Amino acid sequence: MLRIFIIFICDLIAIPCLFLISYSVKFKLGTVYNFVFNTNTGLIYHHANIEPYFENIGLIILIWVLSLVAMNTYKYYSGVLAFADQIIDVFKAVVFASLILMAFSVITELIPNSRFVLLYNVIFGVVIFSVIRVFVNNILQLKDLKEQRCCIVGNSKEAQYIIEYILTQKKGDYFYTGSIYDEEPADILFSVKDQLKNISKLSTINQCLIDNKIKHLFVIKSEYPKNKLQSLIKFCEQTNISLHIYDQKNQISKQKIRFSQFADLNMLSYDIENQNLSYLISKRIFDLVLAVYLFIVIIPLMIMISLWIKYVSPKGSILFKQVRVGLNNKEFMIYKFRTMLPDAEKKSGPVWVEKNDSRYIFGGKFLRKFSLDELPQLINIIKNDMSLVGPRPERPFFIEQIEKEFPDFSLRHQMKGGVTGWAQIHGRAFLTRRPDEKLRYDLFYIKNASLMLDIKIIFKTFFIVGKGEEAY
Repeated sequence: MLRIFIIFICDLIAIPCLFLISYSVKFKLGTVYNFVFNTNTGLIYHHANIEPYFENIGLIILIWVLSLVAMNTYKYYSGVLAFADQIIDVFKAVVFASLILMAFSVITELIPNSRFVLLYNVIFGVVIFSVIRVFVNNILQLKDLKEQRCCIVGNSKEAQYIIEYILTQKKGDYFYTGSIYDEEPADILFSVKDQLKNISKLSTINQCLIDNKIKHLFVIKSEYPKNKLQSLIKFCEQTNISLHIYDQKNQISKQKIRFSQFADLNMLSYDIENQNLSYLISKRIFDLVLAVYLFIVIIPLMIMISLWIKYVSPKGSILFKQVRVGLNNKEFMIYKFRTMLPDAEKKSGPVWVEKNDSRYIFGGKFLRKFSLDELPQLINIIKNDMSLVGPRPERPFFIEQIEKEFPDFSLRHQMKGGVTGWAQIHGRAFLTRRPDEKLRYDLFYIKNASLMLDIKIIFKTFFIVGKGEEAY
């Protein structure tokens, strides 16, 4: 409640300030410009007064607060796309409030009917209300819910997936206390590499649960002795610990899985869900419009990169073309800026890029680190070979090798490949040699695909790429 109260007070202060800023930008910017630069140019609005905007400030504040409440902007945001979720909800609230005020302005004199002031309200409102929430959530670190302490039995990939979810969950129900296992894992997920910690051995699990005041226990069934599982269940019942057991017998599927009852029998159902046609059409329109717009905007940057590549490596081509596998296993030619020496794979054959690869041209590693080499793939999007968001398309040679060990890898090709995706914001190049993990992320995206999720992934990608982490 303290967090909501602080945000609410900040919003009450921010709303009048928002109108003051919007009014000043529209009507007084010319005056400020003339004063600073000692000129006498530009539009000066002497007739527009600020008082009419504050005559009904009480009702205006009420409209804004109700809009912020209606769009759930007071809830606590957490998870891998928390910042994107927060800004999107704030944007919806700001637009909703501005539309209501615009409607009132037409039928009554609630505020002067200035479209530019309302437009600036949207622009500055998104910034101001988002900053307030970031400050309270991240700087003051206030939360509404009291997280319940939990731990995980096991150190397998499945156990780490549970930790990953707990650390990035949206509701903030659980607090990860630690894991219980006997031996350190040989491989750790990128997303939990700094968070995984062993707090007990299996032999002392009961005492550990009591000492750490655990309320939820997640158990990987295959990593706990079968002959002791029943006694663990009984212990959890006696100590009021919620027990959650994962059975690894469930196989990978792109279908959504649900538990149901049929003829009074518990069943695990795999529902077949076809992709919504309206989503596919809207996704294509979104891809095409944004790709064409971005291509036009970044033409100067692409020209600069092209000149640089030709200058430092004149013998090779500017663009690098490579066969990839896309929707329904259809092969296509992907375009990238060349970042390596000509014929880089002539001796070695098809190989993945190493972290300290010596084949880069001068500046090529920088282009790769910040994904500037991927910019020509806007052409692939325009040609309908790829989408902005989707499973990252792989080379036929590597797919053939991967499917020998993971036959389900081909499930990724039931959706058009993307420049970025759910897997890319969870590890980028870190997942290149971990196809099983990449498959898991891609299947999650296929099951939950939506235009809003695409927007969130694109938004998050800018932050991931800007940091330049795990890119080589």
